[in-house]
Amino acid sequence: MRYIMTTALGALLVAGLSLSAARSEAPSPPNIGQAPARGPQDHIQELRGTVQAVDRETKVLRVTHDAGNAPDTTLLMSDDTEVQVQGRPGSLADIQQGTRIRASYQPRYGLNLARSIEVTG
Repeated sequence: MRYIMTTALGALLVAGLSLSAARSEAPSPPNIGQAPARGPQDHIQELRGTVQAVDRETKVLRVTHDAGNAPDTTLLMSDDTEVQVQGRPGSLADIQQGTRIRASYQPRYGLNLARSIEVTG
């Protein structure tokens, strides 16, 4: 009887360890509130343009490109997005409709996640 209990307990321990390892290897869902860390597969893109619309509640900017006939780009700002105004740290409050910007962003999960925005005019 003692052998059966020890064997059953050992099997449960092995199963629990296997389940724990499987959980730690599972990919985590994207966190939209923060910009994801850079990795080798990430492609940072840049644009220069004029802000056409600002939604402060959702932290979304719609930007018209300066050059070319490219369609407007929608940028999603996060808590990690760096904003610069005349070389000083800024915030979303410094960005208005008509503001000229230079931005770097990452296309991820079907969104354009803003990494940095510099107010240029």
